[in-house]
Amino acid sequence: ISPFGVIQNGTDGFDSIVNPLKINTFQIGNSIYAGVHSDSTADSFTIMNITDPSSPQQVSVLDPSVNSLFNIDDAAYTVIDGSTYAISISIHDDRVLIINVSNPSIPSLVTYVTDGANYTELDLPFDITTVKIGSSTFALVAAHFDHGVQIIDITDPSNPIPASAITDGEDGYTTLSYATSITTVTLDSSTFALVAGRNDNGIQIVNITDPYNPTPASAITHGNGGYTELYGSYDIATVTLDSSTFAIVAGRYGQGVQIVDITDPYNPAPVSAMTDGVGGYTELYNVASITPITIGASTFVLAAAVLDSGIQIINITDPYNPTPAYAISDNVGGYDTLSGSSYTVTTTIDDVIYAFVTANNENGIQIIKLEHEYISAYTSNQNPKYAKAGDTLGISFTTSDTIASHSSQILGLNTNATVNDAIY
Repeated sequence: ISPFGVIQNGTDGFDSIVNPLKINTFQIGNSIYAGVHSDSTADSFTIMNITDPSSPQQVSVLDPSVNSLFNIDDAAYTVIDGSTYAISISIHDDRVLIINVSNPSIPSLVTYVTDGANYTELDLPFDITTVKIGSSTFALVAAHFDHGVQIIDITDPSNPIPASAITDGEDGYTTLSYATSITTVTLDSSTFALVAGRNDNGIQIVNITDPYNPTPASAITHGNGGYTELYGSYDIATVTLDSSTFAIVAGRYGQGVQIVDITDPYNPAPVSAMTDGVGGYTELYNVASITPITIGASTFVLAAAVLDSGIQIINITDPYNPTPAYAISDNVGGYDTLSGSSYTVTTTIDDVIYAFVTANNENGIQIIKLEHEYISAYTSNQNPKYAKAGDTLGISFTTSDTIASHSSQILGLNTNATVNDAIY
């Protein structure tokens, strides 16, 4: 794990990354892009090419003050009939916008829908995700001020259809107050939505297998049933380990992370919890973002802590016994753009995993290399062997080889051997 680079507003051609809050990636052909969303003081949508993470390039900007478009605060990316769309939310306009980004240099607004008669759960849309169910594609929006979820059929991006809406306190839904985050998971051929209700301090699980007729599956809340880190539930993600599926929840006001077994979504169970300042966890104060990542045979969570201005990396390979793997802090160890770190996304570029972290207080993005690229070590006849962290690499040398000249290449690999002068 190492600092790799920084994207800073006002440098290298970037001019619209002002207080960035969220960042997500998408791929078109062999190129990888990131969409960056600034907060309400700018509300711009910047698309950058990160195919070469050592030299990201600004590709286009949708700025409402310049492009006569609405504010764009977040987006989920999906491919429909060969075209790539950013299904975007506009917090202060109470809208969902469908933007064609198939040509990232010239993104184009296709259409939009607004909170009102047909769409009843779009007052301050706070988070959005998409899911394919059968041959159809749906957008799911967590509405902060409506305390609910709007489901939209976007199978025809030019003609979205309101599929259904769910509201806190109605029809058996009890944990949607100030909905902040939404994600989906498929379990036993059924599709479920998991929604973080910030003021309810919990998670509502919804069966959306029929998106036109969703039904409540279960709900969990802080302080009940063994849940100790759901206070201010803010972000949620899921992972599957062995044959079980788990939800990882950021408890923003409890300064911690809760892991929940949702293999049976009708009977979720608490698994473990982590708290800032306890058990070696040092970067969980005001945790706002959860990003799972698998490296080799291990699974980790990257938790972005706004007030700690850092990232806590947690090994959850054994979700019942998670361990602090690494902590990254602003202005420590070469990390200089993490103040107000609020959101993290990971992507693999040329077999290397990178994390991009928004630094809201610094008008920038910190790039972190999570896995080193394949490295080579030469045998005596100069035939290279390649390996990466976690691999075992056997290397043969003759007495004429200088081991020291190869040591930097094989450090960190498990060679299972003791090197004196040479290996015959």
